[in-house]
Amino acid sequence: FALMSKPDKTIKKKSLAGKDLTNLQLMMYCFGDVQNPLPESVDLMESICEEYISEITRMTASVAGARITKKDLLFTIRKDKKKQNRARELMIKQAQFDKVRKDAKKC
Repeated sequence: FALMSKPDKTIKKKSLAGKDLTNLQLMMYCFGDVQNPLPESVDLMESICEEYISEITRMTASVAGARITKKDLLFTIRKDKKKQNRARELMIKQAQFDKVRKDAKKC
């Protein structure tokens, strides 16, 4: 994964979710990859992430049905305490961000 590409090269490709892959590049860099990873590396990471998210969603849907809640997701990953704790932490942060946005709209 840590192969160097040209320093000024940025990836403009859109993922399946329609998001700019620059965020994925930054995440890879924060976790120890080079600042500008090869497009192939970013594509591979995107593929791995999408596959993981799809699998977790399928597993959760098989238990929860058509409507998946946060509790259903936490139940699915209950055996991996590290993932479950991180998911809870991110859910709390999301709620805090939502509250700040809501309060900012009132002003």
